[in-house]
Amino acid sequence: MAEILDNPLGNLRVLVLGSPQTSTKLAARLERWGARIIPFRAIEMHKLKDPQALRGVFDRLAEYTWIIFTSSYGVLYFMEHLADRGINKHKIEHARICAVGPATASTAVEKGLRVDLVPGVYVAEGILKAFEEQPGGLGALNGCRILMPRAKEARDILSVKLTAAGARVDVLPCYETVKAAVEIEVVKDLFSHPPDLAVFTSSSNVENFLAIVGFREGLEMLRRSVTAALGPITAATLEHSGKKPEIIPEENTVSSLEQAIRAYYSKRKGLS
Repeated sequence: MAEILDNPLGNLRVLVLGSPQTSTKLAARLERWGARIIPFRAIEMHKLKDPQALRGVFDRLAEYTWIIFTSSYGVLYFMEHLADRGINKHKIEHARICAVGPATASTAVEKGLRVDLVPGVYVAEGILKAFEEQPGGLGALNGCRILMPRAKEARDILSVKLTAAGARVDVLPCYETVKAAVEIEVVKDLFSHPPDLAVFTSSSNVENFLAIVGFREGLEMLRRSVTAALGPITAATLEHSGKKPEIIPEENTVSSLEQAIRAYYSKRKGLS
């Protein structure tokens, strides 16, 4: 039994599809549990430069009451833009900072920022709930200027709801997620040696993976595999595509996803 628990993924072929930062850490942990990681990347991150948008934001830095980061990459690229313009982080110290989850909060702290609010549920809806629970609720944001550095293709629900509450929201696309360039031989090898487990950490990874390998063929591959999804939105994207994930962590964090995968395979091996 000890060997089963120490090596729950014993020799399984595992496809890990996430951002470069997330997938590297996740793959390393799964490898330590016996997985054979399939080298494959479905998305790439690219820094965006919109001089007009940047100029407007940086001219108003002193006016922001809140800065909301919905991903670690939002933190990283926003801070890069500040550095590019020679702006010290002290220029935003007056603003309160909300981070969508502990990983994003950790990235902000590493960059020298003070995080004031982390919601209990790590999605846009969780941020809204966290603001509702603050003194005065969403109404306290009426007239406040809020900055949201984020991905170009992010969901709009947060900015729409905050604007409806009376806040003046400036959305700043700092980066974009694009489909990775994958060599045809890599795709052929994936079909020749399909994964036992496919792990997705975002909806864009689901969509771009299916776009790279072909929707019908990719979906058939996933239906023959166990799939894991980080969070309800990624899980919903998988299910809408035609494959309901077997593994969904209780919390929308990579560490919770790791433990959910470990528990799933430890249980399977323990019952075999």
